[in-house]
Amino acid sequence: MGIKVQNVTKSFGDFKALKGVSLDVAAGELVALLGPSGSGKTTLLRVIAGLESADPGSGAVLFGGEDVTRADVGNRGVGFVFQHYALFRHMSVFENVAFGLRVRPRRLRPNRRVIRDRVMELLKLVQLDRFVDRYPSQLSGGQRQRVALARALAVEPKVLLLDEPFGALDAKVRRELRRWLRKLHDEIHITSVFVTHDQEEALEVADRVAVMNEGQIEQIGTPQEVYDKPASKFVYNFLGNVNLFKGRVSHGQVQIDGASVDIAKHDSAATLYVRPHDIEISRDASDSANIRVKVDHVSPIGPIVRLYLQRLDTGETFESELTRDRYTQVSPKVGEELYASLANAKVFDAEDYSI
Repeated sequence: MGIKVQNVTKSFGDFKALKGVSLDVAAGELVALLGPSGSGKTTLLRVIAGLESADPGSGAVLFGGEDVTRADVGNRGVGFVFQHYALFRHMSVFENVAFGLRVRPRRLRPNRRVIRDRVMELLKLVQLDRFVDRYPSQLSGGQRQRVALARALAVEPKVLLLDEPFGALDAKVRRELRRWLRKLHDEIHITSVFVTHDQEEALEVADRVAVMNEGQIEQIGTPQEVYDKPASKFVYNFLGNVNLFKGRVSHGQVQIDGASVDIAKHDSAATLYVRPHDIEISRDASDSANIRVKVDHVSPIGPIVRLYLQRLDTGETFESELTRDRYTQVSPKVGEELYASLANAKVFDAEDYSI
């Protein structure tokens, strides 16, 4: 079942949390709402769920073509997973998952055998069928979140909504669970929307990513599209590390020390945005398209080595990231003067910008 949000605005007093937001989620798709705190992503999720109401007359929310704008949360058929699990501490794993089925009106409530079969099926799906009699306090954070997900799925929701589902977990568990969530989604194909402020999480898990800022969607596309072809300075900055090089366009080129980048602009000020992994270093001065630098600091980080480089022309510092193999080949030393070349530079106007 697809989700369609049409021109929705949501205000809290004088503050507009959403400003005419529209979003289409295809049936069976997993979409991430990504953005910093205060960007409107959780508010949008809650409007979709029916936990918040859009401003009167501002737009509509449709599930499978049916207008549910005025339907309350209990009649929308959503499964909701919160950041902090919201499990019942006095109930076992089994009873937590069964809860939504047991509290249905008598005429809609499955019999005990059907409930047991459904719960055990879900606990097996989330790999917790061995822990049916345990209580939340006896589980790890990752296990609790999987119980919360099984409970959301027990009522067979039309759509699944997740609000920073891994936000309370440590980095290692987060990585394991997001891979697990992607695999689970590929098995059950339920239409899903999840909120996160973690760029890596969104890019790894989602079919498409909607990048939000100040109550609006700046860009939506596949993870590769939003990363490789950012539609705005905000998107470029938010999706990973970036270096900024300010220069001036002359005859279709931006000149940065010895480096130049071709752009389709008239004479004007401009800023080059370059990812650290798109900056190569060399001792070879024969290439004229190079920036003269001095190695300021070397920081090994797992499979990569991050170099902090100081420009000799301006004194500004920027970052380069090398693979371990490339670092071994070049073996740069702190204080050594080298040459840096820029690749895949993106050009924006020169006004100052920050997140």
